[in-house]
Amino acid sequence: MAEQPVLGEPVPVGVIDVAHATVGTPDPKPNVARQIKSMRQDIRRLKTEVEMFNMRKAEKAAAAAARKAARPAWYYPAMAAACVVGTMVMLRDRLPDVRLS
Repeated sequence: MAEQPVLGEPVPVGVIDVAHATVGTPDPKPNVARQIKSMRQDIRRLKTEVEMFNMRKAEKAAAAAARKAARPAWYYPAMAAACVVGTMVMLRDRLPDVRLS
C-alpha cells in the first residue's frame, strides 16, 4: 500500500510546458538573466502597443480633420441662418409687433 502524505507536508509542484512539450518541476532558484530578458521583451511589446495606439489615434484625428475640411462651403452660412431663424421663432412672442400699414 502507498504511503499516505502527512498533513502539512509540502506537495511537489509539477509544470507542464505545452510550448516545448516538457513536464517537470520549476527551478527552485530564480534565473535573473532569464527574468530580465523576459521583462525586456515585455517592455518592447508594450512600447509597440503604445506606438500602435498613438498611430491609430493620430489617424482618427486626421480623418476627422479631413471630414471637417471636406464640408461644403454653404455649411457654415446655412448653420448660422438656421440659428438666426430658430432664435427668431423662439423670441417671436417677446418681440414688439411692428406692422407697416
